[in-house]
Amino acid sequence: MKNWVRQHPYLALALGYVLFFVVTAAVWLVVDLDDPVDALFTAFFYTLVYWLLALFQIRNMRKTKQRLDEHGQFRVFIRYPRLSSRFPQRHLEPGHRNSRGRGYPVPACCLRQPGAVRAGN
Repeated sequence: MKNWVRQHPYLALALGYVLFFVVTAAVWLVVDLDDPVDALFTAFFYTLVYWLLALFQIRNMRKTKQRLDEHGQFRVFIRYPRLSSRFPQRHLEPGHRNSRGRGYPVPACCLRQPGAVRAGN
């Protein structure tokens, strides 16, 4: 399923929109029993807004991927560790290794804070 969606993003978006509209219209028809036309109109515009946001997101992701592929690059999502008691200020240095030997990138704002104790001092 995931591969099919990746191969056909616009078709998947269209099918998802129809499903989303049916569910939203059903909810609005239950909520607004007096006027079904108004319920369908409201459901259409609510789902249209979400569909447009998803459409622009898909277009931007595809354009970005194409632009990066031209230069042999790819998109990476980096997860920073939480700055908790496990990562005290004295350990926040470039190239610091955790217990598993992995080095984590550290934001520049965390490297030298006033009063922070640095390792080796």
